[in-house]
Amino acid sequence: MSNHTGTLLRIIGVFMGLISFWFVISFVFTLLIVLTTNIQFNITTALSVFGILLLVRIFYPRFIFKD
Repeated sequence: MSNHTGTLLRIIGVFMGLISFWFVISFVFTLLIVLTTNIQFNITTALSVFGILLLVRIFYPRFIFKD
């Protein structure tokens, strides 16, 4: 395997690992909400929570409240 192919596989692996990690976190959060509030679970709710979590993680102003 060349260096180019190995680097691309590592980049894809890290990216998929991060996406999977945040999906599992959002899925557990959604599952806890569903179990505590007694609402019906559907995959669109889980994907919506995942999308919101990703948007917050991407655009959260980390250094605004740093003082």
